[in-house]
Amino acid sequence: MTKMRSGAASIAMEPVRVFEGVVKQVDSGDSITIREEVYNGYPKEKQVTLNHIIAPKLGRCGANNDPTSKDTDDEPFSWEAREFLRKKLVGKKVFFRTKSQVSSDGKTIRNYGDIFYPTLHDNVVNELIENGLVTVKNVKSNNTNPEIQALVDLQIKAKAAKAGKWNPNAKKTSKKNNTIYNVDTFLKKNSKKHLKAVVESVFDGSTIKLFLLNEGSMINLYLSGIKCPSEIEEFGDEAKFFVEVRLLQKDVEVTLEGVHSYGKTPSFFGTIHHPAGEIAVELVKQGLATCQHRSMKYFEGSADKLRAAERQAKANKLRRWQFYKYTGPEIAEKEIDGKVIEIVRDESLLLKTSHSEETKKIFLSNIRPARLGVDTPKGYQYGKQFLELPWAYEAREFLRKHCIGKTVNASVDFIQPKSHKFEEKICATVTIDGINLAEELVKEGLATVINNPRDDQISQCFDDLKKAEEIAKQSHKGLYSKSSRPKLRIIDCSSAAESTRAKALFPSLQRCPRFEALVEYVVSSSKIRLYVQKEYSLITFLLAGIICPNSERPNQGEAPSEDEYHQKALAFTKENIMHREVEITVENVNKIGSMIGWLFVGNVNLSLALVKEGLAKVHRSAERSEYFKLLQQAEKEAKDKKINLWKNYVEEPEEANNNTNKHVHIEVVKERKTNYVEVLVSEVSPELHVYVQLVAEESKLESLAYSLREYLDVNPPIAGSYNPKRGEMCAVKFKKDQQWYRVKVEKVSGPSIHVLYIDYGNRDVVTAEECADLPSNFKNDQPYAKEYGFALVKLPTFPEYQEDAIAAVRDEFINQTININEEYNYNNLTHITVKDADKKNDLVKKLIEEGFLLVERRREKYLQKLLTEYIEAQEKAKKDRLHIWEYGDITEDDAKEFGYAK
Repeated sequence: MTKMRSGAASIAMEPVRVFEGVVKQVDSGDSITIREEVYNGYPKEKQVTLNHIIAPKLGRCGANNDPTSKDTDDEPFSWEAREFLRKKLVGKKVFFRTKSQVSSDGKTIRNYGDIFYPTLHDNVVNELIENGLVTVKNVKSNNTNPEIQALVDLQIKAKAAKAGKWNPNAKKTSKKNNTIYNVDTFLKKNSKKHLKAVVESVFDGSTIKLFLLNEGSMINLYLSGIKCPSEIEEFGDEAKFFVEVRLLQKDVEVTLEGVHSYGKTPSFFGTIHHPAGEIAVELVKQGLATCQHRSMKYFEGSADKLRAAERQAKANKLRRWQFYKYTGPEIAEKEIDGKVIEIVRDESLLLKTSHSEETKKIFLSNIRPARLGVDTPKGYQYGKQFLELPWAYEAREFLRKHCIGKTVNASVDFIQPKSHKFEEKICATVTIDGINLAEELVKEGLATVINNPRDDQISQCFDDLKKAEEIAKQSHKGLYSKSSRPKLRIIDCSSAAESTRAKALFPSLQRCPRFEALVEYVVSSSKIRLYVQKEYSLITFLLAGIICPNSERPNQGEAPSEDEYHQKALAFTKENIMHREVEITVENVNKIGSMIGWLFVGNVNLSLALVKEGLAKVHRSAERSEYFKLLQQAEKEAKDKKINLWKNYVEEPEEANNNTNKHVHIEVVKERKTNYVEVLVSEVSPELHVYVQLVAEESKLESLAYSLREYLDVNPPIAGSYNPKRGEMCAVKFKKDQQWYRVKVEKVSGPSIHVLYIDYGNRDVVTAEECADLPSNFKNDQPYAKEYGFALVKLPTFPEYQEDAIAAVRDEFINQTININEEYNYNNLTHITVKDADKKNDLVKKLIEEGFLLVERRREKYLQKLLTEYIEAQEKAKKDRLHIWEYGDITEDDAKEFGYAK
């Protein structure tokens, strides 16, 4: 053989040898790629061109980057020849014999030879010639090679039989690669159909070239929901090989699910279906691919399979996950069943677990609440600000109506670790009766899905959430609505600063026997924030007739407080009414605008329920209520059972009669004591409370005031140097006389500082610049103004009469010296009777006679004589039609017309 120069191709003859291998792919009717023995972990490939024949050529696509390059058509029977070999040989074990090689630069680029299947006696070339699919190469007439002559004889027979291409009437093969001009229309037409296809080539594990048989079109397909490494990345070759040995040039079915890109060869997202299983799932399971959030939304199959396969690969540390290590907190409890007792904002639920009394806060995995990007300050969880957040109220209401008070299942997806900004979060997929709450919330356009969450912080139903988000967008729901969100009209009467509004609302609430309301928040076991939808108002509501345990902890040396029972009572109230629709009966309103009355959930009176559980005690104010006997009975039952507050209760033994040895009940009647003290009235509040100063301490007060002013005149404070805080004592310069006085800070609301002048009882709103730090020696003296209520009287119901009554009381008492006697304590306030300076005339009785005040009945026997006198004074005012009685008996009117009963 002549030696050729370097770089030129050469034909080398080698000894005839027979090898075994597996057909990887058929490139044309006379060209086949075979895998033989394993080499460096992968089989060595050999391209074999069949000897002595010429196959029709397949058409080629023009180069993408060369506008002059054009597509070429298939020659007749080129496709049939390729398909004949593909269906017969791909993936099959064959024998092949090479006779010569074409090489360049020392590398073999083509082998010429024969392929035998299924035995060494069955030459595939013979079958191609017999079927009229190829042509025998021209041979010289004097060639006496019996092998070639046998092929010529087979071709003569094929021509005589008009087989294949030798049939003049055979249908000519047209150009097989039909161009897809509009990929969107093509996708819409074929979406969700199982299209028959042949895998033409594999670019990488998740990118495949397909020929669609029925459409005659070539496409690139990206497997939906997964991503394999490229050939230059680790495991890229292995992923490609994994797909090739299973699918290359195999018949498959494909579902087109989305468009990836446009071009000469259009690209789609889709899924390949094969009788042996889904290749995408198998790639992920082997650690050769990862789930891809971006394309998962196109995936029509069960995304759960892909996620489960990825979790399995991570657990087994396969390939791409060989160094994987879960860094989040361990999940101790995968499944949590419990009753929903609170919707915490619109993104998490508070559950009371089924197996214990423990509560757990569960966050809905991978979703954000619908707030249109509004940044919500801390503390805006409830109230007007929260309700007015875009779509927040609707989202909370959706969850409330679906699950509050019901048992749900929380399947924990991951635990988000604690950071300097956020608490540890248990994130789960929450279902009720098989319905995924997060998915339904997203579908209604009331939440959005987090894009590209971390691999170890992803919901098991993440892909369902993304699909639900697409549904919401297409249906224009919630956040995606074309119309603006309806604005809620909320009147906030729930804070002390809005007490005027609350008092104006009070008559409307009092007239109706029962009002429907929604529990927005439980402040304590007996203090609740309600949304009264009929009045578009938020109110603070106090349960009537009971005293609940407080949460204050004792100082050192003091007896234990009731904090334990405070927490139990709070939990009981939350569990029974939080975010529930309730009914209320309003009986009164206090000085800071809190409504007082009875609350019913279903037919259960919450005050009564708390007393039954031993979590509240009956208050003396209940004596005037229709529920008093029921409350007494409930308290007796709780005492008998010795539960909660009555755990250590010991009933006092009845005194025995020594003479008869029989138990005799001796009723001890408390006598009314009188010890009138001379005071100066400094203020009367709108709630009919009076502030007085002891006349005996007048000199002390004057001395304190003089010393304070002298000190601050000598040491004038620097404006703005002091920052007042709620509950602190400080000094404020009174606007009218520009003198310094002691005050207590009651509330700080932005620049407004609400203060109480503790030595006089009047209130004011000032700024921080008007406040000064109070030296410690001026804090030692107790407030010189003491607050009292008037015994056995109350304000009239109607606001116009209330204003007149307060004006009359002020005219009668302000800056006057009077004598007071302490009678009883009610609602943490001492109530007094009042006589003039000579201790002769009862000044409160005088106001009753003049028709400014109403008598309030009490059951204490030592007060009955005084009560009788007040009632007689009231009857006289009624008879004379004085002031509040000018139109008749207003108490009778309350009872009959408005259903109000004492």
